[in-house]
Amino acid sequence: ICFTALTYLSPEKSLVILIGLLPTYGIRFSVLGIPTTLLEVIIWCVFIGWIIKQFKEHGRLVLPSLNSALSLKNPFHPYANLIVLWLAVATVSSWYSPNQVAAFGIWKAYFIDPLLVFVMVVLTFKNNPKRLSIPLALSVTVLAMSLFAWWQKTTGLNLPEPWTSNLPLRVTSWYSYPNAVGLFAAPVLAMLAVWFFNDLKKIYREIKPRMII
Repeated sequence: ICFTALTYLSPEKSLVILIGLLPTYGIRFSVLGIPTTLLEVIIWCVFIGWIIKQFKEHGRLVLPSLNSALSLKNPFHPYANLIVLWLAVATVSSWYSPNQVAAFGIWKAYFIDPLLVFVMVVLTFKNNPKRLSIPLALSVTVLAMSLFAWWQKTTGLNLPEPWTSNLPLRVTSWYSYPNAVGLFAAPVLAMLAVWFFNDLKKIYREIKPRMII
């Protein structure tokens, strides 16, 4: 309810908080017998608030037309057709899977939920100066994860089995296995590295004429 209300009041803030809470997929439970995660519940609450906001402001859901998928004005250009094809292949594959329950669970978690977040982020932050808050949210999450992992390494506490008895200690942060830390942190650190070197290039271009003088 809080996330739905926050999205209605400020889509930017709710999406930034959502991005920062990506690790909450590890909190699992069932709703009406359907397995889900805290992250998925947050995504759908944000999406509901975002839809209500769209209808309140425009009287309809504002989405780019599929007829303009190749248009440069389409915010998903040049990936619109590929996104539709990607989703279609995933849907057909799930339908013909020998285990449809598991297949549609994966379809929901790995295709529908990320696509909802992608659509909301692009339509909300496209040409929006607040878009830099997205990598900032990811950076804060990685920092918090790293501090918790450092605390585990120095104290040896709060490590799940079987990592408590293995030496040297392999930290897991709030995950259940060590590799999850690298899988989350590595893409974010790569993004920050590119961002950092781009900033260095801009600074160098600004000071280079002064150095020549």
